[in-house]
Amino acid sequence: AAPAELASGLTVAHPEAVQRSLPGTEGFLQAAEVELLLAELEEADALALGPGLGLHLATQDFVLDLLHAVARARPGMRVVVDADALTALAHADRSGGLRWEAFATLDLLLTPHPGEAARLLRSGDAQDVQRDRVAAWRALVERTGAVVLLKGAGTLTGTAQDAAPHQNPTGNPGMATAGAGDVLTGLLGALLARGMTAADAARLGAWLHGRAGDLAAAEGSPESLIAGDLLVTLPRAWRALGPPSSTLAS
Repeated sequence: AAPAELASGLTVAHPEAVQRSLPGTEGFLQAAEVELLLAELEEADALALGPGLGLHLATQDFVLDLLHAVARARPGMRVVVDADALTALAHADRSGGLRWEAFATLDLLLTPHPGEAARLLRSGDAQDVQRDRVAAWRALVERTGAVVLLKGAGTLTGTAQDAAPHQNPTGNPGMATAGAGDVLTGLLGALLARGMTAADAARLGAWLHGRAGDLAAAEGSPESLIAGDLLVTLPRAWRALGPPSSTLAS
């Protein structure tokens, strides 16, 4: 879903994508679009929110209003929140306008990189998160009540109920490139839409994303890797799990 004035460009770039045009204002979504999108979500199994949204103040209100509306209207909805939507939540939390318990009805997955994690924790910066990633992950799951996928070397996933986070073994430094995280958001949204829980989708999605990155780096180099390379190698990452029938069954 995107503002109507951007839809034609998206159609040219990605003709295979199913689109929903929303009115928007000067290319930004705002709170007035929430009811329109909520109607579209009646037939949806999952929501992926964040990449490409921008940080316009009206769009930040849109993020907060949409998540509250989905939590009320669609309890149990599987939702992955990334990128600009995470920043919107961090800003709302810092200003006192956010109660994480309002989203308790959602199967919520947050996917911050270290900088976004620091903003959500309202303390320190990315370097502080990197100094003790497990402690930062633990603070995030306890603060938000969500499944948290903390990106970085050895991506960490899990919930507040887990004794320790799961550390993902795949991936390489070349994946620290613009758009790679957005590929992960789309992948996670697809896994959620096929019925996986947020916790299971986080573990599988992190592994597949990292495996695709490793395959792309091996064919080229980590230094030259771009996000689009992951789309090329993702089918082979899937095949590494085994025959399609066993993958679907699991």
